[in-house]
Formats: sequence, structure tokens, C-alpha cells
Amino acid sequence: MADTYTPPLPSFVRCRTLGHAWDTATPTRKPLFGVLMALQCVSCGMIREDILQPDTGELLGRAYHKPLGYKDVGIHSRAEWRVTFIGLATTETAPSENGKKK
Repeated sequence: MADTYTPPLPSFVRCRTLGHAWDTATPTRKPLFGVLMALQCVSCGMIREDILQPDTGELLGRAYHKPLGYKDVGIHSRAEWRVTFIGLATTETAPSENGKKK
């Protein structure tokens, strides 16, 4: 069965266009070495785990845990994501039939 295209969530488009809005999160595991710093995007829910050298702050490793549906099915350029973002932004700010924003 062929995969069908599902449009990305607006939060995914926002993050792919503007970048993630990281906030600290509670680590869910203990690293084998170094200090684990967990971050979560407040917009799309992506989780980033950085393993840091405690004495120097050097980044030793990094992993991302993507929310379901975040993976880009077709490889899109940053410009293509911006076009999608512009379309969403103009739809959200356009007045509805009663004159109020949608």
C-alpha cells in the first residue's frame, strides 16, 4: 500500500521554518557518561538530549526524538517550508466572512 501524503501540523511547519523554541525538560534516563541535558520544543514537542562534559561544558553527544508525524516525507528546502509557513500565516490572519480573524 502506497503512503498517502498528510499535510504537516502548523507547529511542525513553524519549527521547520523558524527553528525550535527550546525549553528545559526533565531527563528520562541517566547517561553512561557526562551530564544529560534534556530540552523540549514548546511548539512541536521535539525532544533534544545533549550529553555534556561536566567540567568544561563541551558537547559530547546529541540525540533528537521526533514527535509522530514530524518526519519530512519529501525532502523540502527551507525556502519551500517558508512558502508553506506564509500560506498558513495568511490563512490564520485573513478575516472570515463575519469580519473577524479566523
